Amino acid sequence: MDEIGNLGYDVQVSLLRVVQERKMRRVGGIKDIELDVRIIIASNEQLWDAARKGKFREDLYHRFNELYYVPPLRRKKI
Repeated sequence: MDEIGNLGYDVQVSLLRVVQERKMRRVGGIKDIELDVRIIIASNEQLWDAARKGKFREDLYHRFNELYYVPPLRRKKI
């Protein structure tokens, strides 16, 4: 997911529910679908700063932050 920091609040709530419960329901669906996926996120801004300013859900930030962190490519020496 690219530019995750730009998601609206309602989409962040839905995404948090999917990440926590590992289930989703299709639009118009009547039953939940079990998920076994990996989510890769990217953002141009520091999500912690956005969370402190109230632009990004802090609980969603912590859900993503407990996973593996990949440093920016600009830090890689070629």
